[in-house]
Amino acid sequence: MTPLYLSILILMHPRVNIATMRVTGLVGALIGFWNVVVNFLMCPAILWWNGILHIPLVVTSGYALILSYAMYP
Repeated sequence: MTPLYLSILILMHPRVNIATMRVTGLVGALIGFWNVVVNFLMCPAILWWNGILHIPLVVTSGYALILSYAMYP
């Protein structure tokens, strides 16, 4: 559900609560990154497919986190 919430926040940016976007983006990026590391590096033989499923979470969370720090005039 995190990528869905972040996608809505990204589409509504800059009319969103920036703190919510930053916290959700950071938590999503951390959880997604950890799952990708575990699934691709520690147990790739049986969990590679789960790593594929977490790539959109990492990308969306990273983009939302970067976008929340972008300066607008």
